[in-house]
Amino acid sequence: PFSGPARALGRGMRTGMGLALAAANEAGGLHGRKLKLVALDDGYEPERARACMKELVENSRVFAIAGNVGTPTAVVAMPYALDHRVLFYGAFTGAGLLREDPPARYVFNYRCSYAEETAAVVKVDPKQVLCLLGTKDGRVMMGLSNVGGIAALSSGSATDRSRRTTSRSG
Repeated sequence: PFSGPARALGRGMRTGMGLALAAANEAGGLHGRKLKLVALDDGYEPERARACMKELVENSRVFAIAGNVGTPTAVVAMPYALDHRVLFYGAFTGAGLLREDPPARYVFNYRCSYAEETAAVVKVDPKQVLCLLGTKDGRVMMGLSNVGGIAALSSGSATDRSRRTTSRSG
């Protein structure tokens, strides 16, 4: 997305991909063929993502979708790519829908899942829960509780989060 709530991520993804493709083309391209970035704005909205996918696959006839930003748009874009047998590479989301077992034939991730990411950050058994609490000065405190899942930081201001308590004995 180049507009909407995730526009900074989308713009950064477009810039990085543009630089990578320019470097690849300078080195001879892909099997001698030059690569072209066709970037469309889905605004981080699933229905706009569906329209973008149709434009890219059916009209621009791309061979790959790369750098989709966000879970809400991936929910629509990934199945569309699979239905049309188009490579879906490097979506910027850790959502489980991109991590089927066995893996979907045309889906390639470069980032880990949210569960793997959280486990790596805290270096604990992923069966434990990570509890995140914001403080009044914006810091984040972490605590672990063995209740069999992973907790996410809730929305709201740091001040609001600091007033919440999440204690469980485990």
